[in-house]
Amino acid sequence: MGPVFGDRYRSEVIEDDVYLLGALRYIHMNPIQARLVADPAEYQWSSYKEYTMDIAHISEEQKEFVLGLLGGSVRGFTEFHRQSDLTLYLETGEDRETYRLATAHKALEQFCELHGIERAAQLKRDPELFAAICRQLTQEVGLTLRKTAEVLETSHANGISSVISRKSH
Repeated sequence: MGPVFGDRYRSEVIEDDVYLLGALRYIHMNPIQARLVADPAEYQWSSYKEYTMDIAHISEEQKEFVLGLLGGSVRGFTEFHRQSDLTLYLETGEDRETYRLATAHKALEQFCELHGIERAAQLKRDPELFAAICRQLTQEVGLTLRKTAEVLETSHANGISSVISRKSH
């Protein structure tokens, strides 16, 4: 993950409120991902503080609109920023792959925690859970079969393909 302004300027149309919030979270959390600060409020060039403190550089209407999308409270705003996001926003190819792998590992960790699994290797013992995490990593995170096999510490990308196709019909 590189800094937001680490490459040539590119833009992308934001067409709905869900994507707006995700992009805003991505921008606010980028200094943390880049290891510049530990908390988004610490980064001096971020608008994060505008939403959480009494600082008035953005318009009150903008602040109310964004907070309104999250229940109208600063607490909802800060909790939203703690959630993980699998969406890729304007990353370079190399950054995108790094981000995708980090997201895959985070998704795997959350999946295991949700299902009471201590180690990812245990997933291979449960065909339904194994198929579910394979689908999540390939379809939601966007990993290739080979990268999915690497993340799941198995050498059978073809086996993952058959598990996904067999379980999704």
